Amino acid sequence: MEKKEEKRKVTHKTKRISKKELNTYKKRNFVIEGIILFVVLVLAFLVLCNKTFIHTKYENKVGPAHISINIPRFTYFVSDKDGVITLKTLGKTKFLREFFDEELNDSEVYDLYYCDSEEPYYYNNVGKFFVTKVEVTKKVAVKTIKIHYSTEDYNTFCVTVNPDILEE
Repeated sequence: MEKKEEKRKVTHKTKRISKKELNTYKKRNFVIEGIILFVVLVLAFLVLCNKTFIHTKYENKVGPAHISINIPRFTYFVSDKDGVITLKTLGKTKFLREFFDEELNDSEVYDLYYCDSEEPYYYNNVGKFFVTKVEVTKKVAVKTIKIHYSTEDYNTFCVTVNPDILEE
């Protein structure tokens, strides 16, 4: 009996990677994963350390007034300078306008006044401050909310306000 030597046919050729190439590949993946992890951690830090992102109320004490305004959830606080609170969000413009209209007009906390102008001013009875204007502007997907407020004395700010209402 003859032994036939059978040869296996190679149907495909495999490319073997050298150890050097394998180490380079592993290092590159490690660097990419490290960069992604770093970016995710920085974004998480910025979001979680923000004053308003996970809250539904912005609060700040300015002189004798306690500024406290309800805001939509997932709104990112940017600044509070010279009587203007600046916030950023991805919410829809229509929703944001309706939210602030409802908050200022249907709330028991705010009284509506027309002081020396046609613009309505909203007086916060609890915090003792005026909300003079709420602007919602859109830039691509990000909306900017600017809430203008005044902590001035009502006698100098709004001469048509009835002083009996504002007594402390």
